[in-house]
Amino acid sequence: MWIDAHNHLHAVLGHGNADSVLAELQATGIAASLVNATQPSDWPAVAELASRHSWVIPAFGIHPWHAERWSPDVCSRLQQLLRGHIGEIGLDACAPDLRRQRAVFREQLALAHRHGLCASIHCVRAWGPLLEDLSAHPLPPFILHGYSGSVEMVKPFAALGARFSFAGSFLHARRSKVRDTFRQIPQDRLLVETDSPHSPLPSELASHKMEDAKWNHPANIIAVYRGLSALLETRVETLAAQIADNFAKLLR
Repeated sequence: MWIDAHNHLHAVLGHGNADSVLAELQATGIAASLVNATQPSDWPAVAELASRHSWVIPAFGIHPWHAERWSPDVCSRLQQLLRGHIGEIGLDACAPDLRRQRAVFREQLALAHRHGLCASIHCVRAWGPLLEDLSAHPLPPFILHGYSGSVEMVKPFAALGARFSFAGSFLHARRSKVRDTFRQIPQDRLLVETDSPHSPLPSELASHKMEDAKWNHPANIIAVYRGLSALLETRVETLAAQIADNFAKLLR
């Protein structure tokens, strides 16, 4: 039962042959795919995918790169989509106006908590502010997608209920520090993601290719599982069963 805890499948289908990509993904035996919209223009496409495929779990939100688009009207529209989860939200020190990002993040986090929804959280070089915000407010279940924070921050995030998602790009040789961190994360807190069409694996590990070599095929989810299972020195079937249990508890 392969579970992709974070991707942007609606964006993938805009690059290459959509029917072929979907067929290859479904042939893997994908059990669940948390598909994240990042701005209001994405929301209809994600909702439409979820209406057509039972294994698609939609998440709607405002990414920190688009924090300036938040408004009372956008908040109202988001609340109309609460049959899905909240994502991709968070903080990014590489994007402008971190203060504005934090305000938008907190509003979306509160919305997820109020309605009992899972939140998929993006963070780049803002782990301290993120921990402050998470520690100061009632929390929904949440995923730290593509976790690249320090090993020292695993314990305080885990104490708040975090799940830590491993991306295929962490299998590149240069990401050894992140891999070392994931060896220290309790296995009952692990998830696996492609972040497709982003975060491509090393080319020699990728089982599927997109027409545009820069894009990551969502069917590479199995390759990511295999990479993490080798890192943890466990059987891929054992890891898949653990991830399925972790994901089910997260969305319960």
